[in-house]
Amino acid sequence: MIRVWGITMNQEDKAAALSHIAASYSRTDDVLDTKLLKPIGKAGSENEPVYYDVVQDTEADAAAAAAADLPLAFAQPRPSQGDTPTDGSSDDGLVRYCPPASYDAREFTMLRLYDMTPRLIKSVMSELDLRHEDFPFRLSVKEQEIVELTQKPNEPKAPLLAMGRSGTGKTTCIVQRLFHQWCQARDEMKHTPDIAKPMRQLFVTASPTLKDQVAKQFRKLQAAVLSPEEMARVAAATAREYHSLSCIPDEAFPLFLSNHQYLRMLDATVRQPFFRNRDPLTCAILDEVDAADQLEIAWDLEAEAEQDSTDAIATGQPVAATRTASGRRRGRRQAHSDNSGAASGAMHELTYALFERLWSRLDSGIVRDDSERGKKGLESHLVFQEIMSYIKGSAEAIDSDAGILSLEEYLSLGAKRAANYNQELRTVVYSLMQSYQRQKAQHRLYDRPDLVHHLHKQLKKDGYQGIAITHICRDEVQDFVQGELLLDLLVLGPQHAGQLFYCGDTAQSIARGVGFRFTDVKSMLIQQHHQLIQKHRIQVAEPQLHRLDVNYRSHAGILDVANAVVSVMQEYFPLSMDRMPRERAFFDGPQPLLLGEVSADEVAILTSGGKRRRRVEFGAHMVLLVRTPEAKEKLPQGIRSSNALIMDVVSSKGLEFDDVILVDFLSSLPDGKHWRVLLSYLCNELETHIAVKAKQEAAAALAAELGGDAAVLLSALTAQLNSRHELLKDVVLSQEEEKCLIQVDFDSELHAALVEDLKHLYVAITRA
Repeated sequence: MIRVWGITMNQEDKAAALSHIAASYSRTDDVLDTKLLKPIGKAGSENEPVYYDVVQDTEADAAAAAAADLPLAFAQPRPSQGDTPTDGSSDDGLVRYCPPASYDAREFTMLRLYDMTPRLIKSVMSELDLRHEDFPFRLSVKEQEIVELTQKPNEPKAPLLAMGRSGTGKTTCIVQRLFHQWCQARDEMKHTPDIAKPMRQLFVTASPTLKDQVAKQFRKLQAAVLSPEEMARVAAATAREYHSLSCIPDEAFPLFLSNHQYLRMLDATVRQPFFRNRDPLTCAILDEVDAADQLEIAWDLEAEAEQDSTDAIATGQPVAATRTASGRRRGRRQAHSDNSGAASGAMHELTYALFERLWSRLDSGIVRDDSERGKKGLESHLVFQEIMSYIKGSAEAIDSDAGILSLEEYLSLGAKRAANYNQELRTVVYSLMQSYQRQKAQHRLYDRPDLVHHLHKQLKKDGYQGIAITHICRDEVQDFVQGELLLDLLVLGPQHAGQLFYCGDTAQSIARGVGFRFTDVKSMLIQQHHQLIQKHRIQVAEPQLHRLDVNYRSHAGILDVANAVVSVMQEYFPLSMDRMPRERAFFDGPQPLLLGEVSADEVAILTSGGKRRRRVEFGAHMVLLVRTPEAKEKLPQGIRSSNALIMDVVSSKGLEFDDVILVDFLSSLPDGKHWRVLLSYLCNELETHIAVKAKQEAAAALAAELGGDAAVLLSALTAQLNSRHELLKDVVLSQEEEKCLIQVDFDSELHAALVEDLKHLYVAITRA
């Protein structure tokens, strides 16, 4: 392997490059994730390379590699001096290989390596402008397998699922896989234009910000391949705004869409659209209401609730009676709305913000031992999730005629799939859903499952009528309900049903109303593919699930805290997320800094930052994070009017930043008392830590007695136990602190809302 660090005719640039090389080799010694290599055969002469296999550190590593369907060994060229520190070398030729590290001491990342192509050399020699042009860099073995995974022409296509925690390269895999497929299709069109078919890829994600960042990165890869004239045509095609999945030029593909855009563009292709009042030329929706108007609706609801209470006091009637009367008055003022669409006038999408306003008006009609209209023990956001994800948004509901599960069907859902409530509380939730449906109709509201069910019904009846789509990718797939994923299969059709690629992480499922597990999605795809096989007599392979567990974004100081949050979720809410191996980082690093009260001036100093060399592809250098959009308005005016990038946690998902300042996370929680349950968890961990320490001391004494291989095994066990409890080594509570902190035992129903707060905290921590 020949590594080129730079190409320059400037002597000063050469000196700087040499200093960077030395610094990189020096920092390589600090890399945590190294490989122990053993030689394969011997070189015939000094000029011939020696190849190495990776030595599996433990049987667990080998089992994990086998489970992931990866080779247990791969070839590495003879390491050069500096690339492979040989301080671990032994007489049998074993050497330790460390990946090349960044030369900047303030960064905790690895160097990116690029294949030396003629196009790359030409770009470097002409002073490559990274703002407009980029090249695909080398990936890990797992990532490369995902990017290049293809089936032979005579083999059935298999949907691809990639699961990984934050920072493990999921979005990078999507971008490079899209680019890899696009390059293959471009070559086929160039060499066999008579038989090659156009490839039309679709990228969908919930976040408009992430969508824009991914599109920007892909266009930079395109710019390194296309001529200026071709790139100008691409720029012109992608600059246009499209309102339908029809009549889109091939130059606009891959098409990068937010889920909001995707559903509305898909609606424009069906014969009876949900949004019928559209511009006849552009298909743009003419009467959809924006967020400001939604807020006005929320104010109207609150004013109406206050008026009902006032009327009740004045008349001496129960509040329920006045609400019934006001409902009749609204019914006389407005026509009744059903799931048939927005043909009769403007309708408003019911988001969680509006659902919260409706929450006080929902009545289960079930008498229970409380005075909260039968809602005791129920959290509004969890009830919203039950309605959106299961009762109305599940594959079974969307595929039904009514678009809603019956009570019996809802109760029959397994506890692993819908883990929020038991059978008794599900009955109450279902009654609340019926009240919700009535309120929704009275206020002329629709929710996302209404739109998805309408689209699914139209597509099953008439088929997809838009431009042919050959591939669909979804990033942050945990933000979508099952019914939305069913639409992808109908858009692709039987001939492309296997061309799906979904990436996500259930530890980051913080979208309101969405309950998600990869195992459920895999089961749904298998069931749908069996139906395709029976109906169309075509072969579709079962989905392939890949796991990514190496973190390329965060150092160990941050990951230790993030993994601690994941451990709490796995302890108390094991069904809320898919289990994965603990994330690994390349570098050690400082733990997050906890600050007390700081002034606006101090925050301004913190957010001022400095010059940064590192390129951030899917984010920015610094961000100030708050828990909710409403929390932004509570920040001091000096901060809000500054140039600091301020985002809420949900909007930041999928992005990365060099520095993250998380402001008032705990104090902004509506009810922070349930966090006291973590005191019990912490005390249990401390007791376990004390027991582990005793075992470690006993193991060390025994190892000293035994020596040899037994000592090595005991030392490995000791190291494993120590790594598990490394975070707890400095946790010591004084007697006064213990008196002030009252432990609360965990209750799965009382503390059900805690899992969402923990996931928000995990997402916030892992943005750095």
